[in-house]
Amino acid sequence: MKQKPVLIIILAIFHFLQPFINIVYLKLTTHYDFFMIFQNLLELDGVKSLFDFWLLFPLGGLALLLVRKWSFFIFVFVQFYSIYLHLFYEKYTWPYVSEHPLSFSIILLIFNIFFIIYVCLPNIRALFFDETKRWWQTSRRYFINTPCQITVISSGSVFSSRIINVSKTGAFVETSIDLPKGTILTIAFNYKLISYSLTGKIISTHAINDIRGSGIKFLLDKFHSNELPAIKNLVKTLKKIQTQNIGN
Repeated sequence: MKQKPVLIIILAIFHFLQPFINIVYLKLTTHYDFFMIFQNLLELDGVKSLFDFWLLFPLGGLALLLVRKWSFFIFVFVQFYSIYLHLFYEKYTWPYVSEHPLSFSIILLIFNIFFIIYVCLPNIRALFFDETKRWWQTSRRYFINTPCQITVISSGSVFSSRIINVSKTGAFVETSIDLPKGTILTIAFNYKLISYSLTGKIISTHAINDIRGSGIKFLLDKFHSNELPAIKNLVKTLKKIQTQNIGN
C-alpha cells in the first residue's frame, strides 16, 4: 500500500503526542503528581489556554497529515503562533510552571522551523498544491483503450478521442489538442453494451507509453453524484475482465 512520505508521518505523530509528552515531562521535572497536573491543565484559564495546550499542536499534525493546499497554511500558522506563545510566555504559569517553556517544546519548535523551510522547497510544496504529485492517492488503473467523445463544458466544443485507462477516481484520455488544467469536460463512450457519460476535470498533461494525453479527475460532488454508480460498475467490470485474463 502506498503511503505518505515517512517524514510527514513522523512529524505529525510528534504533533499529536505533544500535549502528553509535555505532561510526562512535567511529572518528571516537578513535584506534582499526575492528578494535580491533569486537574490544572483541565482548569486552564479560558478557552484559548485550553486550545493552546491541548489542541494547537494536534491541529498542526492533522493539517500536515492531510497534505492539502489549505492545510499547508494552517500548519505554517501553527508554527508561527507557537513561536509567538514561546516569546511571550508568562513565567511560572501553567502549563509549564517554569521560568521558560519546556525544553522539549523549544527543541520541537526549532525543528519545525527547519521543516517549514523543507516544505517550502518546490518539490515538497508541490505535494500540498498539486494533487497529481501525491503518489499515495493514486487508485488502481484498468486498461480500457476505447474510443470516446469529449465535450468541453465551457465552449461546447466536441471532438473524438480515446480513453486509455480508468480508475475509480479518474481516467487518462488521449488528446490531440492541448487543453489547460482545470478544464471541465464530459467523456462519453460505450463499453460492453453500456453507455457512459462521465464528468471530469483535467489535472495534468503527460504521456503514457508514448501516448500523449490528459489526466482527468472525475467530479464526484453532489452535482455529479448520480455518475458514481456508473463509475463503480465500469471499474468492477474492468477488474473482473483483468482477473479473468490473469487466470487464463
